[in-house]
Amino acid sequence: VPAHPIAGAEHSGYHARNPQLFQGRSTIICEIPTTEPTAIDTVSELWQAVGAKVMPMGVEHHDGVFALTSHLPHLLAFALVDQLASHDDNMNIFRYGGYGFRDFTRIAGSDPTMWHDIFFENEYEIIDSLDKYIANLQKLRHTITNKQSLELMGILERSRHARRHFEHMLASTPYTQNMETNNMTSIYNVQPSKQINGTIKVAGDKSISHRSIMFGSLANGTTHVTGFLEGEDAMATLQAFRDMGVVIENHSNGELVIHGVGINGLKPSKSPLYMGNSGTSMRLIAGILSAQQFDSVMTGDVSLSKRPMERVAKPLRTMGAKIQTTGEKGTAPISITGGQALQAIDYDMPVASAQVKSCLLLASLWAKGTTTIIEPEICRDHTEKM
Repeated sequence: VPAHPIAGAEHSGYHARNPQLFQGRSTIICEIPTTEPTAIDTVSELWQAVGAKVMPMGVEHHDGVFALTSHLPHLLAFALVDQLASHDDNMNIFRYGGYGFRDFTRIAGSDPTMWHDIFFENEYEIIDSLDKYIANLQKLRHTITNKQSLELMGILERSRHARRHFEHMLASTPYTQNMETNNMTSIYNVQPSKQINGTIKVAGDKSISHRSIMFGSLANGTTHVTGFLEGEDAMATLQAFRDMGVVIENHSNGELVIHGVGINGLKPSKSPLYMGNSGTSMRLIAGILSAQQFDSVMTGDVSLSKRPMERVAKPLRTMGAKIQTTGEKGTAPISITGGQALQAIDYDMPVASAQVKSCLLLASLWAKGTTTIIEPEICRDHTEKM
């Protein structure tokens, strides 16, 4: 029964033992044609007994995934340390290497015999991933030598946020976590006062923050945003447009620089767009995606996946969008087929909703004709004003 525990360190042998090593860590079990089902059950129970989470995976899929996430990083670490150890100034290189250097090269202290065998046994997948990595390095080299500032910033910004983004996607959690609550009860005695003195800085508006990302991305040229509310919902919108090829520089104190790609410049995301817990993100972006030439999928966390999305899907279908929600209640995930020619509509909203109105207004930017939306009562008008 081939099994691969995703745990360990660069040390090996009896003296590197750790009784908590497998607690909460994944162990991959690969079923092969000659494996007896009872043997798989036995091995699974063994790993679960030491605290591991057992996950099934095909052999070829395993070799491809771990060539990228484990074998290639180890190969690069070994290669870099070997290169620097052979450098004329190697003593100072290792003397002044900081935490980044130590973190990156830590795995070069792993068992060379084991990795020698792995590199040869998984040769095809490792060489394939290495060739793609070399091609990416050549692209970076070209970007730097040709002083392509915007392209380089896009690569760096996407990389900076990618790890955090996928961690949230895999865990179905929001982009920002609430602070840990303390079970201790605090009691405050508040006494009346005749006046209050101080200075308060009001946080940015969430609705405007969402729309600043959307309009800045669809605009031509560079948009500078201040007062951006860096809450989980607005960050979901920001990440979605990064995933669609927009370069967004996120500076401190709510300052953003958005390099717009134009109304027809969005690119397909390589993975489902994760909206966290943001219904505003999902409903408004649905209007934009309905008019694109590429297919899209939007997902969210457990809470968002319970909320109704047909309130925007139905009128979008009337405009000619091809959009599919999930289940009888019409929730996320939402699948949108690209390449649809949208037509203008006259829509009498059954209930007042700034999200539904904004979704249709955004879709109407690509629709043929004049779209008219009638509200039963006045609701927020951020979209119209911006």
